[in-house]
This record gives sequence, structure tokens and C-alpha cells, in this order.
Amino acid sequence: MLTDGGLSGVDLGVRRVERRVLIIAYFFPPLGGAGVQRTIKFVKYLPSLGWSPVVVTVGESDYPMRDASLLSDIPTETPVFRTDIDDVWARWRWLDSAKFFWRLAPVVRNLVCFPDPWIGWTRYAVDSALEAVEKFQPRVIYSTSSPYTSHLVAREVKKRTGIPWVADFRDEWSENPYMKIGRFGRWRHRRAEAKVLATADRVVAVTPGMTAQFASLAGRATHEFMTITNGYDEDDLNVAGAESERNMRFTVTYAGLFYGARQPDYFLKGLRLAIQGDEELADAMRFVVVGNNQGNPHLDTFEYPNVVVNRGYVSHAEAVALTGRADLLLLVIPYAGAEINYPGKLFEYLASGRHIFALAPPDGAAAELVRQARAGVVVAPDDVEAIKVELLRYFRLWKARCEYATRDWDVVHQYSRKACTAKLERVLNAAAGGKK
Repeated sequence: MLTDGGLSGVDLGVRRVERRVLIIAYFFPPLGGAGVQRTIKFVKYLPSLGWSPVVVTVGESDYPMRDASLLSDIPTETPVFRTDIDDVWARWRWLDSAKFFWRLAPVVRNLVCFPDPWIGWTRYAVDSALEAVEKFQPRVIYSTSSPYTSHLVAREVKKRTGIPWVADFRDEWSENPYMKIGRFGRWRHRRAEAKVLATADRVVAVTPGMTAQFASLAGRATHEFMTITNGYDEDDLNVAGAESERNMRFTVTYAGLFYGARQPDYFLKGLRLAIQGDEELADAMRFVVVGNNQGNPHLDTFEYPNVVVNRGYVSHAEAVALTGRADLLLLVIPYAGAEINYPGKLFEYLASGRHIFALAPPDGAAAELVRQARAGVVVAPDDVEAIKVELLRYFRLWKARCEYATRDWDVVHQYSRKACTAKLERVLNAAAGGKK
């Protein structure tokens, strides 16, 4: 189904352009969450650079995170095709609760829902993409993962139309440390990944390490691979770190999901030791968690329940406001994959002007960026004693109303969404020019 742009839409005062890019993205407003931000900001700013997006996305979805406020970032003249999706797992769902067979559910799911649970979107997305091609004649196809299904859709459209294709990876694929798929599953994913990398005219990834990894897997010329990091939107926050009223309690805020190895357990252990070292902290501090983290056992069983404030999922605008009011922003990055990854929220953390308490491997990509921007302190993610020491140090600075170190704003400004979109424009120009 073809719809127009956002409910109110953003008007950047740009002229109508003839160069169109077909954007294939499952996660798109009104869906919310971190995976939506990159695509919607590209869609918002590309018209000012001479590229007019045409979007193919899902219509009705059972995805739990929704943020209708993001619809206002869609330019008013942007065509959006919203499609159906089949529930591929429906006929097998009985395995989830079967008395004797429930252990088979993950195995069967990995076989049936390949490469991901959104594979049932493929035929609808391909049909809508071909309709969009016929109607709007795009010069380039752009797909973004996850889900990896988006790339399978784009590959099929390229095969049928010959239109140059840019594949954008927000996460690793076959080398993703969070995918629990076994040796056979890893082989299947590597095979599908290899076909995507061999067919795409340009490949984009969100960190230099990830870009190098994909180039190595593909065995192709490195100029066909480019890094475009995530970023922050100047319209969403005051990048100068505007003054706000002093919090009545020392406030440490975490924005995002805890999942897999990314958990608050070591932070809470360090916090427990800090409270034991300074009992005033139990009454004077609050740990605000923003995101869909209800039921997290570490948060729910922490023995100082008045310290933890679990806000649940909120709109992106509210999440930005909450991080902007924090005294300290918590970043948690486990060892797995840390050498090449940093989460998208890091850039809004940087732009907030608030100090970052990074529990991250000291030699990882995120730690390097935090140090480069003079944005906070880096502590090994499992060093409970160091976590305690730094928490108490920041708490005493807060009590004394001392200023933290000043950001290097020249570093931060490199990661604005406008700057990131300008990099994508160059990639689209190269792909459209056939310089493979």
C-alpha cells in the first residue's frame, strides 16, 4: 500500500529532485527503537542533498516498540509503501509450549525463520519494491539490516532490475557474537552473506572495524566499502549541553536495552560496594533505566530498590530529554565484539554534553571514541572495584558542584546526522555512476 510521508512531515525547504533512491527498511516509523533512527534520519536529510527517498517498509507489525512521533521526520513528499508480512513461525508456535518438544523450538526456529524471523516479509516487500521502481524510476537501491531479510529483498530487486544497490549493515551478520545458531547455522548465514556481499555495488557499515570485516569476507576492493557511523540529530537535542536545573539526587541514566551479555550486573555490583563505602549514596542517588527492560532479573533483585527507577520504553524525544537531564550516562559494552562495535546511543550521549561512564573494554572502539572526545571515563566492564571507585568520585564531584572535563566538540560534531547523510550521498553518487 502506498502512503504519503509523515503525519505532519518535515519540510526542509528543498526543491523537488529527480534523483530517487529506493530505501528498503523493515524498521521505520511508526515502529520505534534504536534500529529506526539511522534510516529515518537519512530519509529526513537526503532531499537537501539532491536525493529523494522512496521507502518500502512493513505495514501492520507485532513489533512491540512504537514511536509515532518519528513520523514527523518523514518529508511530506516521500512516498512510503507499507506491506503485509506472513508469520512464518505460526504453524510451529506450538513447539514453544510443547511439554516434551519445547527444547526443539530454537532449532526449528533457526531452520524455518532464516535468515531471521522477518523472512515472511520478503515476497510482499519485493512486489512493492518492483511497483516503486516502475512508478518512480530510482537510480539506486539502499537496504539496511537488521533484519537481514531486507538485503535478500534488495538483492532480488537488483537481479530483476539491474539498479545499483547499496547494502547498509548496522550489525555484523555471520560474525555477530550475539547470534546463537550453531555451526550449521553459521555456515548458512555465511553463505547468504557472501551472496549479498558479492552482489551489492557498495557496502556500508557503522564502524571502521565492521567495514574492514565485511571487506575481508567479500575479498573485494576496499573502495567499495565505506564506514558511515550512527550519529545524533541537532533537531533532537541541544548539542551545546544546555543548562538545566540541578537534580535533587545524583542521577545516573542508562538508555537502551539490556540483552545477551550486555547486562547491568557488574555495574550494580560496583554500585553495591559504593553504597557500602558511602551509605549516603543509597538515599542521594538514583539509577534511571530507559528502555524495554521490564523483568530484567538484575534490576528487579537489586537490594536497594529505591535507587533503581525502571522507566520502561519511552518515545525517542523523551529518552533524549532524560539523558540530557542526567548527571552521568552509563554505557555498557561487553567484551564480545567490542573491538569493532559501539552502540548507536553513544553519539547522542556525546552530543548531550553529559559525562559518560563507559563500562567497556579499554582497547575497544567505544572506549577510543570516549577518550578522543574527552567525554568521560572508561572502566573495564567487569572491574567491580574500579566501578565503585569511579562512582564515588563522580558522586563527590556532584556533591561539591564541581564541573566535569569539557568535551572536544570538534570531535562530536563529526557525528551529526547531517554529516553522516552527506557521506551517504557520496556513496549513492558513486553507486549511481557505476564506479564499481
